[in-house]
Amino acid sequence: MFLTALLICVYILLHKYHVALLQKNNAVNKRYSLKKEIDAQQEGQHRANSKIIELSTILDNITSLVFYT
Repeated sequence: MFLTALLICVYILLHKYHVALLQKNNAVNKRYSLKKEIDAQQEGQHRANSKIIELSTILDNITSLVFYT
């Protein structure tokens, strides 16, 4: 009887440990995917800012050309 109760307790503890490991793994995977998504958004913002600067420079050059002619 005592051995059966001990085995049940060990099983319950191992099951809880397994569930905790699964939750931790899911949290790590979610964190990794969110980090990838944020990095992709930041890269897109960087490219957009570069294009804005490039277009602003072109517009300034056109304005200067029109003004001087």
